[in-house]
Formats: sequence, structure tokens, C-alpha cells
Amino acid sequence: NSNVLSANLHCLLTESATIDSISQCYKNVDYNGADISGKAIAGVNSVEECVSYCADVEGCVSVTYNQADKNCYPKNKRKGDRESAHSTCTSVTMACLSANRNGLNRCQLNDKLFVGHFSQVTVASHDSCLQKCIL
Repeated sequence: NSNVLSANLHCLLTESATIDSISQCYKNVDYNGADISGKAIAGVNSVEECVSYCADVEGCVSVTYNQADKNCYPKNKRKGDRESAHSTCTSVTMACLSANRNGLNRCQLNDKLFVGHFSQVTVASHDSCLQKCIL
């Protein structure tokens, strides 16, 4: 199937699709609220360690790490209940981290045809195809 480009629209249209680097997933904010009860831990040495812990906590979709007191707060909502600027906190959503590998190229495959439910259209470019799909 040469000249075929398959794209995942969910991937292309999510907020994380606009981010080119995983480092942009990390924000100097506190995701207030939506803490997973009983799962906050102390003595965490980095935001990366906090993210790794979140991956092992059922229902964790984001974290706030406070480097001042080394506490990690797993969250059950993306971005908690609200965001607030905080100089010693770093927060990240797991969706952003998992979606952001290889920039936008991770959303599309050249010369591959997705199986299952799909629409096939003939257009001049990838952008034209995307416009047809979202209109």
C-alpha cells in the first residue's frame, strides 16, 4: 500500500499533539485537588520518580511533585481540580507523557493501512485529509 498515510485522529487532535518534546509536558504548577486518597508519599527524589510511582497507582492519571518537601501526589483527574502557579511544584499528566514520543510523527504511519473501522478518502495532502475528517 504505497502512497497510503494512516493517522490516528484522537492522537492528532489532543492537546498533547501540539507539544513537540516530552519536557514540555512538565509544568511549574500545582494540580490542586483530586488526590488519590492514601497514596501521597514522602521522600521522593525527583518528578521522574513521582511519575514512575504514579504508573503503579491504580487510577493515577497525573501527578504533582513538590521538590521543597519531596512529596509526590498522585491524582485521579488530569490537571487535578484546578491549576495554580507554584514555584516548587512540577505537575504532569500521564497522557501527555505517553502520547509525546517522536513528535506528531507518532500519530501517523506511512504506507500502512489501519484495519477495522476507517474512512478512505483521496486527497492531495495529509492536512487535506485531516480537514475532511474533522469537518
